[in-house]
Amino acid sequence: MTFKKPLFIKGFMIVDRNTRLLLYQRFLRLFSKKHLSD
Repeated sequence: MTFKKPLFIKGFMIVDRNTRLLLYQRFLRLFSKKHLSD
């Protein structure tokens, strides 16, 4: 358990970073669409 936990936390951080990037890109895309429509 003590060995698996750091790997799990590291994997979770990597996934969290990827999801954050995807959400950020989606937000930018929506924002640019709204901005360009105006």
